[in-house]
Order: sequence, then C-alpha cells, then structure tokens
Amino acid sequence: MNILFFTRNQVSPNIGGTERVTLTLGSGLRKYYNYNCYSAYIHPNEGNNHVFCGEIKLRRSILTNDIINYIEDNAIDWLICQGEFRIAIKIKNALNKRGSKCKVMAVHHFAPGWEEKFVTLQIIISKLKSHQKIQAFKQIILYPYLKWQALTNASVYKKAYNSLDYISLLSNSFIREFTDYAKISDTGKFKVIPNPLSFEEQLSNDEIAQKQNIILIVGRLEENQKRISLALEIWKRLNEELTEAHNWSLHIAGEGPDRIKYQDIVESKSIPNVVFLGKINPLEEYKKASIFIMTSRYEGRPLTITEALQFGVVPIAMNSFSSLTDLIDDTVNGYVIPNNDLDSFIKKLSDLITNHTTRNEMAKQAVLSANKFSISEIAKEWVTILNNRSIEY
Repeated sequence: MNILFFTRNQVSPNIGGTERVTLTLGSGLRKYYNYNCYSAYIHPNEGNNHVFCGEIKLRRSILTNDIINYIEDNAIDWLICQGEFRIAIKIKNALNKRGSKCKVMAVHHFAPGWEEKFVTLQIIISKLKSHQKIQAFKQIILYPYLKWQALTNASVYKKAYNSLDYISLLSNSFIREFTDYAKISDTGKFKVIPNPLSFEEQLSNDEIAQKQNIILIVGRLEENQKRISLALEIWKRLNEELTEAHNWSLHIAGEGPDRIKYQDIVESKSIPNVVFLGKINPLEEYKKASIFIMTSRYEGRPLTITEALQFGVVPIAMNSFSSLTDLIDDTVNGYVIPNNDLDSFIKKLSDLITNHTTRNEMAKQAVLSANKFSISEIAKEWVTILNNRSIEY
C-alpha cells in the first residue's frame, strides 16, 4: 500500500500538531504494516526525518500538476490531505479527469467551522503588537479575501463531502456539527479516527509518585482561542485563597502573538510563580508536571490533553468543545469544568493541589486511559479504512 500525505508545512516533530500527527501516523503504518508512506508539502522547514520513502516540495503555481505527477510516478493508492479541503477537491477532480484510481481522503483536524473563528481583526492586531508583524501586514492586505474564504467555507465543506472518497473527523460529536454546518444529510462518507499519541513512552507508577509541584499549560499564546488570561486569573485567585498554592508554580510552554500581553498581566497583577518557557519540546515538562490546565474558547481534539494523559499530568479543562469528553472521564482521569466557570475551576484545582492521594490515583488512571490512543491501536483503525476491510487482530 502506497500512501501520500499532503501537509501545508513539511512534516516535522517540531512544527505544529498536524505535522506531528502525520509523522507519527506515517511511522506507525510503516512499522506495523510495512506501508510505503510519502510526503508532499508547500513550505519547507529545517526538520527532516527518515519515515517517508520520498518527499516532494510542491510549487504553489502548479501544485495540482506536481502532486498528480508524483501520484502516478509512485503508484500512490491513497492521498491523505491533512486539513486542506479546497486543495483536496482540486486534486480529486484532476485525478478523475486522468482516470486515476487513487483515492482521496481529507482529514479535518479541528472542529467543523473553526476557520471562520481565525479570521478576525482582533487576531491580526495581536500579531501587529508582537514579533509576527510581517505576517500581520500580509493578513491586513489579504483580509477581504480571507474573510470571503471564511464566509464561503460551509459550501467548501459540502463540495468536499460530495467530491472526496472519505472525510475523516476526530470525534463522533463532529459528524453532527459538520452536517449542520455544511447543510448535508448523508453521513456515509465520514470516518472517525482519533489522533495517536505523540510519544511512545509513558510513566510508571513510581515515576508518577515523584511528580513535582508544577501546573502546566502547553499551547499557542493567542488569546482569541486559548484564553490564557483566564488561566492567569485562576492562578492569581488560587494563590490569594490557598496557602498551599504558594509551593507550586505555573509553567507555560509555547509561543504566540500574545506572549507580551500575558507577561504584562503577570507583572502588573503581581501573579507569583509563573514561568514562560517559550517554544520547547514539552516532553520533559510533561514528565515533571502534576496538573495540566486548559481554558480554550474552542478546540478540535487537542493533542496536548492526550499528551498530558499519557504522562500522568491530571488535566482540568473547560467544557468548550464537544470532543473533550472523549478524552477526560470527569472525576476519573481529570476534571471537566463548565465553560467560563472560574469558581468551579479553582475549586477542582485546589482539590488536586491539596489531595496528593486523589491526584496520584487520577494520574494513574490518566496513563491507562491514554493507551487506547497508542499508535499501534490508531494504525489498526487506519488500515481498516485504507484496505476497506476488517482487520483480524
């Protein structure tokens, strides 16, 4: 079986969740099923790997021709477009004209309709105030086009569903969201496959018992989606109300346009024990941290929660996206907090800080619950779809 993955950026473990998932999946299909996996991308980066049998950098002006020629030259059976509906539709139509038997699946890595939420003047203004000024100026120039793309997005969803062989979603809850958004009634082309774990290792019970007094946030520092200002407010209030919190620290891993804003909040409000780690590989932080918190306005199916689970970092997250309960079994391996309920969030965070036994048991359950997302398990689900048959385990 020959599989070609298309991603906007060259696949690398250090570039974005979609690219990291693609690398993990390609590695798993090669390791467990001896599939030949290839990579096509538009934007190169410094990372390179040995997972793929071949890679091609696509020329934007003739992207479709480049990728179709590559498909024919390498006898590709499946093209997996990672989060690119518009491009997937063009490629599928061109393949049909050539009479190609290559099938095309688009994998949606976010909640249906998320694209509209990312085209806002608020986000552009944040970038203007940060180190992303060049990107912000480009978006200002392109803003009318980007807004038009967002407003026509629902029709693109519908065309993708009608044109492609399959649409892969990350949660069963997204099927209804997709059909409502695209105004379609059929569901036969949907396949639901969760993302695999990012790392192969997990912590032992002895290692869990040695966790440090660290609360962890991992994500892009961008307020419109991540709402890290809420996390800072929670941490500020907790330190005012709970003496034990003074022995803990809040570590924030990631970069983004609102980093300076968050640092200013910490300084102006004298919020103690906050450490901005910048853009890092978070592996070592997951191993050390005891609690993971998320206050996002919306998400798809965040890798950071599954990463926290596999390393026994007990997650607490606001219930602002429908896939959250696929990951957190409330009171068993973490806590699901009503959206925007800071009081409940502080109460549960306080409980975890003050009760080591509860925290330790939930951490063990977190690790166990993450096993179902291992690459060996997720690869089985992919093979079932790609071979269009059941797998004998």
